[in-house]
Amino acid sequence: MWKGGKGALHESNVVEGKEEGVGCVITSLSSGIKLHQLRKCDSLVCVLSPTFQTYREVTKLTFSGVKDTWSNADLIATLGAWEDKLAAGLQKAIDFNGGFVPTYFQWTATEYEYTEGEDDLGNPFVKVSAFEPTVLQKFLEGPVRYMKTLEADAKSEIYTAVKTSPIYDSVLQMFKISESLKELSPNVGRLAVFAAGWLENESVWLHMSYKFYLELLRGELWDEFWLEAKTGLCPFMEPSVYGRPLTEASSFIVSSANPDPNLWGQGFVSRLSGSTAEFLSMYNYMMSGPKPFSLDDDGNLQLTLAPVLPSWLFDEEENTISFTFLGAVSVTYHNPDMLNTWSIDSVDKIVLTMTDGSTTEVDGGVLGTDDATSVRNLEVTALDFYYASSS
Repeated sequence: MWKGGKGALHESNVVEGKEEGVGCVITSLSSGIKLHQLRKCDSLVCVLSPTFQTYREVTKLTFSGVKDTWSNADLIATLGAWEDKLAAGLQKAIDFNGGFVPTYFQWTATEYEYTEGEDDLGNPFVKVSAFEPTVLQKFLEGPVRYMKTLEADAKSEIYTAVKTSPIYDSVLQMFKISESLKELSPNVGRLAVFAAGWLENESVWLHMSYKFYLELLRGELWDEFWLEAKTGLCPFMEPSVYGRPLTEASSFIVSSANPDPNLWGQGFVSRLSGSTAEFLSMYNYMMSGPKPFSLDDDGNLQLTLAPVLPSWLFDEEENTISFTFLGAVSVTYHNPDMLNTWSIDSVDKIVLTMTDGSTTEVDGGVLGTDDATSVRNLEVTALDFYYASSS
């Protein structure tokens, strides 16, 4: 396994099995990619498939234990070439689909020859030499997965493309798992079997839409995130429409594509796994920022909370909002001007309340090593952040 890379403190890394394990795969993959780039082979799949097949056969029962040392320079160059190849392939797929990130392809064999043998049903084996790709309908998953690989400034274009596509349900103001699948062949599986707006067929799949919202946060599209959160996150939905507790996620929400308007917006099948995990990731980000604990330029621990909260979430009388950090520390943000937190220039001070009841006041919005360590060790019961006021 690759255990280093840029910035690694050691000069080499160990991979398993030079001749028959990961080392062999690395070498073969690199050679195959290079041959394909030089146009010395027509199909990269045909070159790489034997490598994977051999690896699976050799390691089916055990690993040899033989180890091989690779320099960081060689691994960085190799992995960089792989990354470039994957990026080129992604862009090729996007261009093939008219600029929208595809999710599923259907491949039709256009050139093949019969070989010896047949399967248990009597169908002959063939060797395919050419396929014709067809992109299936637009799905949310492709753009979401792609966004996870992008830098923050590149995610805005994906958001706009998805919002202006048929994936967006303008009635519910939510994002469906797909556009209409009525033209989809039943050969692809159960997707097209369900009624429109139900389950995998054009419903609002919370696990996937939550992933989309999380990427908006990570892309620093905070205005866009909170615009969508008002209608797309369960806590802000209308209980009488959603039909279940707002603290409980659902597998899917019936979209306006469904023929029964009485079901639109209703959640079905309680879900406590994927969508809940995505919500917790969003919650931690919006309440404390992407990286509360970090190291300063000298390598010392520090704590910086950078919440992404809109003004309308703050209590109108107290101008505050509170949450629990690290499961035990009560954090309260004081927002005198009632502004979106991402538009506030600075924190005036932080007040720490220790477990013995004493308090400490720190100027600015960063806690140094000693205070950050106290928070992490749960020696602090409360933190009060006071944003600077313009008045």
